[in-house]
Amino acid sequence: MSKCGTCTACCEVFEIKELSKPVNTLCSNCTGEGCGIHGKHPDECKQFECEFIRGGWKNELLRPDKSGVIISWDAINKRFQAIQFKDKIKQAILDQINFIRQQGVEIVEVNSKNLA
Repeated sequence: MSKCGTCTACCEVFEIKELSKPVNTLCSNCTGEGCGIHGKHPDECKQFECEFIRGGWKNELLRPDKSGVIISWDAINKRFQAIQFKDKIKQAILDQINFIRQQGVEIVEVNSKNLA
């Protein structure tokens, strides 16, 4: 199991061109407990940095599989993005994101339905 534990949110939300995996579709290599090809996974996957795993905000409320939001660093635009992939987000999650913003961190919100 990877350091992600049982969270597989990124395995579903993002498009992985190398695997012909579309947005919002569970990757065929996902075992339910991580990546079945971890270590040999595509560069697109290797380049993704989940802020929860990186340790930026080690708050269980922000764990992607529990929150419905993936927070990641957008290296191109030099800011964080909060990608909402569940239809309903608890107010406590939104409060945490707003608290982070109040600390001077820019976070843009993206709905995973708009990633395609």
